[in-house]
Amino acid sequence: MMNSVKDLKSVSCGGEVMTNEHRPRRANGTVDWEAFDKLREEHPLCIDFKADTISFKMMTKPASEGGKGCQLTDLIEVALHQIKYLNAKFPCRENTITITKLEEALMWQKARTENRVTRGVEGKDEK
Repeated sequence: MMNSVKDLKSVSCGGEVMTNEHRPRRANGTVDWEAFDKLREEHPLCIDFKADTISFKMMTKPASEGGKGCQLTDLIEVALHQIKYLNAKFPCRENTITITKLEEALMWQKARTENRVTRGVEGKDEK
């Protein structure tokens, strides 16, 4: 399954995808987590192929207040990327429906953002 994201370079949260090769390490080979957390500001999505994990640093405040990180749409984008990869290898009706629904979810989130921009509340902690 991790092969499905080997060519994923970025998602809309910005910054390039960080992989386990980019993780800062100490002289003894362990991960320098303090340095890693600083990198996560610019690389909020990290894929570790050795551990078969994907981690997302989620945005905790609006971008207008300096918030950086992934949003729900970024998780959907990665899931969509993975299911498209799988459907190319093992096509089936269920995968195709899942792709359609994930694309629909992204479409609705884009419509939500456009609505918030029109109302002047995008990037603010307001309804």
